Amino acid sequence: MSTNRPSPEDIVARASALAPVLFQRTVEAERLRQCPRASVDDFFANGIDLAHKPERFGGYEMGWDVLCESALAFSHGCAAQGWVLTVYGDHTLALGMFPRRAQDDVWADPRALISTSFGAMGKAKRVKGGAVLSGKWSFSSGIDHATWIMAGSMMTDGDDSAPEPTIFLMPKSDVKVIDDWHVIGLAGTGSKSFAIDEVFIPEHRMMNAIAAAEGVPHPDAGNDAPIYHTPRRSTAGFALAAVGVGAARGMLDTFIAAAKGRVSRGMVMAEEQWMQIQISEAVSTLRAAELLLVTDARDTMALVANGGAADVATRATDKRDAGFVAMLARQVADKLYAVAGGNSLRTTDPLQRYFRDIHGATAHFGLRWEHSAVPYARLILGLEPGPGYY
Repeated sequence: MSTNRPSPEDIVARASALAPVLFQRTVEAERLRQCPRASVDDFFANGIDLAHKPERFGGYEMGWDVLCESALAFSHGCAAQGWVLTVYGDHTLALGMFPRRAQDDVWADPRALISTSFGAMGKAKRVKGGAVLSGKWSFSSGIDHATWIMAGSMMTDGDDSAPEPTIFLMPKSDVKVIDDWHVIGLAGTGSKSFAIDEVFIPEHRMMNAIAAAEGVPHPDAGNDAPIYHTPRRSTAGFALAAVGVGAARGMLDTFIAAAKGRVSRGMVMAEEQWMQIQISEAVSTLRAAELLLVTDARDTMALVANGGAADVATRATDKRDAGFVAMLARQVADKLYAVAGGNSLRTTDPLQRYFRDIHGATAHFGLRWEHSAVPYARLILGLEPGPGYY
């Protein structure tokens, strides 16, 4: 472990310092339809890549709360680049649950990055020593700069046993990247599709998807830090929701800066009470969203760190709040854009990009309010959480 280990506050401060740099690259990111290489280089140069990596690889093993706060900071400058840098951190956490040999394979290169598509979209059949995987996956954010891929699939044994939901890890050279990311929001994430054709995956690069969702690492993972024992089923939503909230904060600050000097039809906009009310409401809404998000992440991390388990009620609460703050971010974006004026229609105006990217970020299936709200309500009504929980 480095003798110059930064504190969580240091990591968040570094992410905050990058926000204005990312803002300056928003147009480039959208034009390229991927996160600029310079932003990825900054991610490494500032040591932010180490925040969630296991200690034996030089990492700091920090929790979901640090990833959430970093996501808020990144996305204040650019939601698309913030999304990519955030999911790189999330994928580091996911790899920390895999067998040691898989971790050694990837982190033999300290600058290795992982792109994923966790949905069980492909087909896998167990064979001697591993499995053979085929299929097509979508929405693999950050794949342009990734060197490794994680893909979810149902794995069969070729008999009548129930298929096993599994996450497979492979070098990017084993997949074909499909350049199909032409979108109106989060264009700079480069979330392209990829295809796999009869690729052999060795046993040590496989992870039971249910175990990962429940926060149960592989028995040979070798990482004892709480971060590798928290349930991805609910906590991954913290980081994704933080992107929308951070971007909404960036949109609000951009809106305020423009409002200070705006005159429309002889009226000084800053003097208009309706404008003042909109700003105060947005500030309070986002402050509440930020506090709820970070508090939940810290509480869950503290629970696991103290030897507790994130039970069904905790996971349902976390899932509920991630969906709720995503909805709040979208509401703020909608209200600000509705009163921003005609100039915000111009493609050169950053407000329209924030607006589109916030809608893109909060459209993630795991953040849909209808999907997030129901399990918690069912629990407090004395019912099973239902399929929406899973």
